[in-house]
Amino acid sequence: MTLQSYWQEQTWRSRKLPDFLIVGAQKAGTTTLSYLLGQHPHVFMPYFKEAHFFNLSYRNGLKFYARHFPLSYKVRIKNVCVGEATPDYIFFPQCPALIKETLPTVKIIVLLRDPVSRAISHYKHNVQMRRESLDLADALSFEIM
Repeated sequence: MTLQSYWQEQTWRSRKLPDFLIVGAQKAGTTTLSYLLGQHPHVFMPYFKEAHFFNLSYRNGLKFYARHFPLSYKVRIKNVCVGEATPDYIFFPQCPALIKETLPTVKIIVLLRDPVSRAISHYKHNVQMRRESLDLADALSFEIM
């Protein structure tokens, strides 16, 4: 464990958990919104996007989650709002209850997109990443089956 990890773990109770969460569909602008908000001097966004705490890592505990956020006194001094973006929270049925239990006053920003343009954008992304080799019509036909 690095010294930084040790420090973060020891100070987890003194850390400011998110004031807002960004959730939504893939290719709906969550990365852009997260980046742009993080540029504002009064908004803190973690260096990583998509913590996946409430859908994949909740069993690791709040100590695990909190270490990714700033110390509370720094937030108060600088009047900073803390956020986190994991779009997938919208797709997991357990997330709303876990979020409400852990962050009862958190605000949730939901980004959605026209489903047709989102699907085409997702297809193009998969072609670019070499995850899709079919043309659009064949790929859509395959998905319907």
